[in-house]
Amino acid sequence: MDRRCFITIAALGITLAASAAARPGIYEYFKAGTKRGHSGARLPQGPSHARQTEPAAPSRSAPGIAPWSEAWFSDSTSVRRRIGEMTDALTVPMIGQTYPLPRGGGFVCSRMESEGASGEGVLACVLHCSGPELGGRRQNWFYSSETSPSPTLDRVRWVMVAPTPALRASWWAFVRVVADSLSHVMGPAAWAAPDSSEATWSWRGYTTSMRLHGGAARIDSLDLECVSERLAEGEGHAQRP
Repeated sequence: MDRRCFITIAALGITLAASAAARPGIYEYFKAGTKRGHSGARLPQGPSHARQTEPAAPSRSAPGIAPWSEAWFSDSTSVRRRIGEMTDALTVPMIGQTYPLPRGGGFVCSRMESEGASGEGVLACVLHCSGPELGGRRQNWFYSSETSPSPTLDRVRWVMVAPTPALRASWWAFVRVVADSLSHVMGPAAWAAPDSSEATWSWRGYTTSMRLHGGAARIDSLDLECVSERLAEGEGHAQRP
């Protein structure tokens, strides 16, 4: 590990510890106050596309600094804010809640045409929504079955595309600090290897994964995903797009 990477990790760790002690999770309101039942949710009516209208808290960066650039990684305020946002989003991804979700302004939703097996207990993806979040793109997949007809969020994925050039050292240091933050809440991560940039957690009925895609020196993208246990285990031969 070079000196620059070591300094980055140390600085991020210090700022994260200070911010975590100072404020509660910004998504706790949704988890505690707007949990929805599973009886009244319906798919969007009319056209196959709909738009969720609830406002979403924007992710802000310093003026004139492009997110995920080397200049952005050098701005401790922007990095600290993004670490907090990621921690909140991944620890409260709204897995298990029914459509519509309590937040997600600007998300476009499309009904999905299920294919293959059907029957009692078989999960089918019936709705897909996507929109901007965490400096990238969030996608929500909702599933239902004959015995549980309300569209329920079972899979969430975020993709952050790295600009060019994207040095691995900066991204790797960032991922390690985010993983440490998540581990304080969800327990130790399972790393694919000691020097790996792929980690997973199992917590509260869903599995969270974080992966860096790219080569030895440069990064292409950061991929975050939360999948419910019933979908991951293929409950009723679940169909997963």
